[in-house]
Amino acid sequence: ALLASLATRRPLSAVGWRFDGRWILVGVFAPIAYAAVAYGAVWALGLGGVPNHEFLARLQTRFGGTPGGAFVKYLGIQSTVGLLISCVAGLGEEIGWRGFLVPELSRRCSFATTSLVSGVIWSVWHYPLLLFADYNGGTPAAWSLACFTVMVIGISFLFAASRLASGGVWPAAILHGSHNLFIQGVFDPITADTGRTKWWIGEFGAALPLVALVVAALTIAWWRRAGAEDAGSTGAVA
Repeated sequence: ALLASLATRRPLSAVGWRFDGRWILVGVFAPIAYAAVAYGAVWALGLGGVPNHEFLARLQTRFGGTPGGAFVKYLGIQSTVGLLISCVAGLGEEIGWRGFLVPELSRRCSFATTSLVSGVIWSVWHYPLLLFADYNGGTPAAWSLACFTVMVIGISFLFAASRLASGGVWPAAILHGSHNLFIQGVFDPITADTGRTKWWIGEFGAALPLVALVVAALTIAWWRRAGAEDAGSTGAVA
């Protein structure tokens, strides 16, 4: 993205380095909220158990004290230092996707099309890792690919809105970091396998994609209510 900007004389400031406190908070808490809905349904329906006592035992060995106290310490570290590291890692992708791709698409396409196209590209970019490395859910490749693709496309609407409404890439980077951290580092390990749990949890299970579709619908509804322009919107929504 940076090289393409230089080659086309697009100013690097167009990546969007603006901070917006409201959208920073959305970036932190939105993934926790939609993950809580997805995993809450999994736990309530018995598709996965909670807590995972093996995970708590490992934390107790690491931090001492009671299993619950060890989990609180772990959650505190993950929510501070862990989140910071995860957001820095997420920024690498977000400079490309939301810093470059989304604003450029939005000059020519509607918000819905921008979100959809960027989501498809974002998901397909991960396919080599899903197919040829260990970044998958341990289920058949077709299931993992389908669930991951729907999830990524669904949340891409929120990611695109955070970039276009805030005028900055930081909210998307924080969304990315929070999503990765809390799903992979908290919700996944605290969920016990009850037999077919891997088919439902994580980025390669069915629960998150279903919730992501709701997130997409809610984001489109908010975008329309907020009075944002349906095309060519690269600035912030009041």
